Amino acid sequence: LSGSMDLEIPGIDPMDGTTFSLGVQHSNLGDNALKFAVGAKIFICSNGMVTGDYAVKRKHTFGLHLYEAIETGVDVYLNRVKHVTVVAEQMKEKELDDVTVDRSLMAAGREGLLSWSRIGQVDKEYNKPTFSDHNEKTAWGLYNAFTYTIQKMPPQYHIRGMNRFREILVNGIAA
Repeated sequence: LSGSMDLEIPGIDPMDGTTFSLGVQHSNLGDNALKFAVGAKIFICSNGMVTGDYAVKRKHTFGLHLYEAIETGVDVYLNRVKHVTVVAEQMKEKELDDVTVDRSLMAAGREGLLSWSRIGQVDKEYNKPTFSDHNEKTAWGLYNAFTYTIQKMPPQYHIRGMNRFREILVNGIAA
C-alpha cells in the first residue's frame, strides 16, 4: 500500500498553493515497514513534498499494536507538520547557481535516488519547467522538478527519494 491523505489541520495554515499531506506505505507481507511521512501536496502539479523523518516507521512483526502505532504516528505528524512551510520557504529563498544544481543532481544519481536517465529528466524539467510556477532558479524550483519526475516511478521510491533530495538541497550537501 502506498498513498497519501490530504489534511486540513486546525490552527496551522499551509503555504499558498499547498495542502498538508500524510504519506503512507505498508506491506501485508511485512517486507516493508508501516511508514507515515510528513509532507505537503503542491496543487499546481500534484507533486508531493516530504519534510523530515518518518512519523512512524515500524516493521509489523510480532508485538505490533497497530492502533497504538497509528495513534503515535498521527501525534508525531501533527507536531512535525508545522515545519512544512518553514522548509518550503527555506528552499524558495535559496538561489542555486549552475554548479550547485549539477552537484545536487550528481549526488541524487550517485545515491540512486533516480536512474541517470531520470536525473536528465529532472535537469530538463528544471531548465524548461512544465509548470510556470516552478520556473524559479532556486532549491524550490529544483525540488519541484525532482518531485515531478519521481512521481513517474513506483510509489515505494517516492518518500525516501523526495526526503533525501530535500536534505541535499536544504543542507547544501552537494555544495
